[in-house]
Amino acid sequence: MVNAGKYFSDLCVPFCQLHWWYTAYDYNAAFWVFFAVHMIASSYSYAWDIYMDWGLLRSKDPKTYGLREKLNYPVWFYYYAIVSDFLLRFFWIVTLW
Repeated sequence: MVNAGKYFSDLCVPFCQLHWWYTAYDYNAAFWVFFAVHMIASSYSYAWDIYMDWGLLRSKDPKTYGLREKLNYPVWFYYYAIVSDFLLRFFWIVTLW
C-alpha cells in the first residue's frame, strides 16, 4: 500500500497541472496546489528510490556510510546516483520560470 501511495502521488500531479493550465498560468492558489503536490510526489518518489528500490541508507559501516552492506559497484557510483536522481527528480522546478 505504501508503494501504491507513490504512484498515486505521481498521478495527482497531472490533475493539478490541468487545473493550473485552465486558469491560464496565473500564480494563484492553483499554482501553489500544483507546486505542493509536485513537491510531495517528487520527494516521495526520491525517498522510495533511495531507500526501498536501491536499498541505500542502511549501512552502519563508516567506510560506506549512507550506502548498503553489499556493494556491486564502486562507492562513487552510488553517491553519483543519489545526487543525479535528486537533480533529475526536481528538474521540473526549472520549467516554472
